[in-house]
Amino acid sequence: MDSRTAAINSLARLQKDNKDITKQIAGYLTEPHFPVRMAAISALGGRGDATAIPALEALLKSDDLSIEMAPMIKGQIARLKKPRTQSRAQIPVPVMPTKIPPRVPLAKNSPPNSGSKSSSTCYRK
Repeated sequence: MDSRTAAINSLARLQKDNKDITKQIAGYLTEPHFPVRMAAISALGGRGDATAIPALEALLKSDDLSIEMAPMIKGQIARLKKPRTQSRAQIPVPVMPTKIPPRVPLAKNSPPNSGSKSSSTCYRK
């Protein structure tokens, strides 16, 4: 991975509500190096900041696109236009029970033809 690509991916994870970071990443959309442009497209969609839509739409209208870029740009624009119903902080987390039920013996039996007097006990959770 190119160091600029790694930097873009790291920037995308910082302060997702910071419009200046979104603008900085959008600046890489015109980068001639293909992996950097792809990283910027993906990063903008992943940030969830709808202010990136005009920059992505402008790139989509440009003549400087590869075959792989157009569907990816359209997908990221759709992702940004889709309203978020719940943030991760609002999603309920399942709570585990605090009391663990006791183990109950099911059956005691000796293994067949064992010759020993030991028995095994099966437990159910």
